[in-house]
Amino acid sequence: WDDHQHDVTSPTHGVYSMFDNGNGRYASSGGQSRGLVYAINEAKLEVVGIQVYPLHLFSPGNGSAQLLTNGNWMFMAGYPVNAATGKVYSAAFEFAPNATTPLWIEEQPQQYRMTRLSSLFHY
Repeated sequence: WDDHQHDVTSPTHGVYSMFDNGNGRYASSGGQSRGLVYAINEAKLEVVGIQVYPLHLFSPGNGSAQLLTNGNWMFMAGYPVNAATGKVYSAAFEFAPNATTPLWIEEQPQQYRMTRLSSLFHY
């Protein structure tokens, strides 16, 4: 289950995505943040995990989740801390639908949320 989630969205009917910070898992066992996608059937009171996207870092706050127009998923960790420098940054990850290795990772200055637009004129 999720633990300190951010940016819960429903990009298609019955599908929900979120950025899961994992604060409780981190406090108890050193867990990491992750992207989650669930199928939720409210009529049947049923929740099925579709995919867990491991990010291999811990972000105690902030974050976002987005289904991209190409069918991939993007997750942004908004508040990880660089262990060597102590500086806070953000990291974005793009995953193919059923992959657990990101297609790319981008580090940037600290962000609260991130949305990737397909165009500045049509989104």
